[in-house]
Amino acid sequence: MSKIYTTEYDDELLRGMEEPRPWNITNEIDRFITPTALLIDVGCGTCTKTLDLAKKVKSFWGVEPSTKMRAKVTAKISRQKIANAHVIDGKAEDLPFPDNCCDILTSILAIHSASEFSRVLKPGGVAVMEKLTELDKRKLKAFFGRDEKGLRGQFSEFATGERIKRVRLELETYFKSVRIQEGKWRAYLSTDGLKKLCQETSIVRGFDRNRDAEALSLAIRHLKEEKGICIEHHRILIIAVK
Repeated sequence: MSKIYTTEYDDELLRGMEEPRPWNITNEIDRFITPTALLIDVGCGTCTKTLDLAKKVKSFWGVEPSTKMRAKVTAKISRQKIANAHVIDGKAEDLPFPDNCCDILTSILAIHSASEFSRVLKPGGVAVMEKLTELDKRKLKAFFGRDEKGLRGQFSEFATGERIKRVRLELETYFKSVRIQEGKWRAYLSTDGLKKLCQETSIVRGFDRNRDAEALSLAIRHLKEEKGICIEHHRILIIAVK
């Protein structure tokens, strides 16, 4: 399940009506910003939450393997005339940067590599990440059952707490300090929003709108409340210092 989101993920239908989040990821990154910093956003997508930070640092680099995503970011940079912002092709496992080159590295709902992140960060540099846990949207994912590979829901193969444990163990191998904060909140989607969520993210492996119509219908029936179809977000905020 390498696809975290697509170019359609910015659609407001996917947000619906949300309860207050336990943190604002942009503000969390901003705590470590300095005017001389080089910031790398790995798996930057369309840079919705990070591009404004480019105006506060010396240099901003977005790393994104999707051509469509990069085109969107390039257009944003051009419209906003941000001279110190750049977006390049690349993957978390093989970052196109030299050792010890950046001060801040971010990764929001994207694939990460603790070894690569540590390699490119300067000593004392900070990685700020937001990641999904196995509890994220668990009730929704349960409606889609199994396939030949097992449970179809993203991270459903993990026992409660296992995802956090694995991430912590990996990061502690390469970083001297790792702080992890759990957060959860509810969101209420329309029927179209829920369908788009399943289509545009990795929440259900191999999701097909026609083949999964019955499961989708059951989910809507059981999760629908007065405010909309209730899904429960469960994420972790990670601050890792090299």
